[in-house]
Amino acid sequence: MKAAIRAAVLVLAALATRALATPVTYQFTGDVLHVNPAAAGFPAALAGVQTGDPITGTFTYDTASPVTPTSFGSPYDAGTHYALTNASFSFTIGSVTLDTWTGTLDAFVWNDKLTTTATPTDGLLFASVTTPGSAQFRLGNLILPTSAFSNEALPSADLPGPFLVSISSGNGVWVDSNLISGFATVTPEPGVAGVGLLALASLARRRVK
Repeated sequence: MKAAIRAAVLVLAALATRALATPVTYQFTGDVLHVNPAAAGFPAALAGVQTGDPITGTFTYDTASPVTPTSFGSPYDAGTHYALTNASFSFTIGSVTLDTWTGTLDAFVWNDKLTTTATPTDGLLFASVTTPGSAQFRLGNLILPTSAFSNEALPSADLPGPFLVSISSGNGVWVDSNLISGFATVTPEPGVAGVGLLALASLARRRVK
């Protein structure tokens, strides 16, 4: 019985740890650098947005998202490509709150690779580059210090910065941000972890009886 309880505890603890590490949410702030009302599909709701307006938002994805071999061309293929599951963006620009975008998002991570410069740099870009003509949210920077990453794993803690955010139709950028700052992870919901703790409590009660 002791062995069974010990095994169950180890399994549930592993599930709890994985569940807590899987979903991650980032909060960020910045300000508008460019507004392009002439871009294709520019939303009427953004008509009053001006340079210098604040941008705030949240970004969520699953850190257990798979690596995919799909080719996107240069410079994307220089890094590791992930298909982010359970991804969502939520933005407020000035006084305008955009609809939350949800779906599968492309992510690219570079470590000491040639990107947009002649010398090795690190890079991280979240970009839905597979749906031209639809609203896109891009967050990232192709030029980061080579100390930003030690490998090309998808970040599961605070994102390195600074970052840029770009909102577009796929055929023209609507709004570009200045350098984004203030990234912070938010504690994910318990999910499986909560179930695991309940099961552990149940086992403990049985053991007492």
